[in-house]
Amino acid sequence: MLPIRRTTGLVLVLLALPATAQGQQAVDEPRYRIAPAARPFFHDWQATFSYGGAQARLNDDAGTRLGFSRNHQVVAGLEAGIGERGFGRVEIGHAMRDGKRDFTNEVLHSDSGSNILGVSGGMFILPFLSAGLSLQHRREDGRETFVSKTGLADSHTDRDGTSNRVAPFLMLAGPLGPVDVALLLAYARLRSETDYTRPQINNGNSSDSGQVNSQLADFSIGYWLADSVKIGASLGWTEVLSQRTQATSLALDDDWGTLGMSATYRAAPQIDLSLRADRDIENARGNAARFGAGLVWRF
Repeated sequence: MLPIRRTTGLVLVLLALPATAQGQQAVDEPRYRIAPAARPFFHDWQATFSYGGAQARLNDDAGTRLGFSRNHQVVAGLEAGIGERGFGRVEIGHAMRDGKRDFTNEVLHSDSGSNILGVSGGMFILPFLSAGLSLQHRREDGRETFVSKTGLADSHTDRDGTSNRVAPFLMLAGPLGPVDVALLLAYARLRSETDYTRPQINNGNSSDSGQVNSQLADFSIGYWLADSVKIGASLGWTEVLSQRTQATSLALDDDWGTLGMSATYRAAPQIDLSLRADRDIENARGNAARFGAGLVWRF
């Protein structure tokens, strides 16, 4: 057998031809055959880049406005198919957050920055059904400043901390003609740990921790208006199962919904550009509005 020559997407196998007793080639024997190439273990690579921002008002249990919260983040990711049924993603990013809270005798101003590291992966159980796990770690540092309303000197504390999120999920996704549909079901466990440089501000404690356990469902559809333009919409719901709030944080609402819309433009066969926006509904703690932009490069 002669050496195997690889071509794009196919393996060309050249076969030595048997000879007749007189040493002549048998004319009815094939000179070659073409067989599908084995798929690489990692395949269908794509790189992603996204920017997102959000702003929300902060309300107490009675619905009275206490302040606001804003954040911005950029995330870069790398995704690939794994084997015959698997998929995976790694991502890094940076987020910035600032906010204001109004208390009886003082106003709290806070700002922070955090570095993000995340990994996720899963496997297709059925052609359109997959199960997986998402993990994310954040390392944060920031400052909280208390401005007195009664003429006392301002006080501040620096803080640093970490947060970890574990989220197993099920996803049902696939095309229905020109419409792409997806249903995501997930359970998320978020735990945070914070250390303060001035513990007297944090009720005398040098450290504090918080935890949120929640479940969510998100349904999205996308319709291709043309070969290069897709519009989409989404509807989601989040339910908080349990939570332990840090001393300087505000408790989350028990449950709320989210409405979203998106647009994607296929600038080239390998490149997609997108815009998205969504807003909370029925969130008693303050409906947040979010917006973002993204880029996908397949290679």
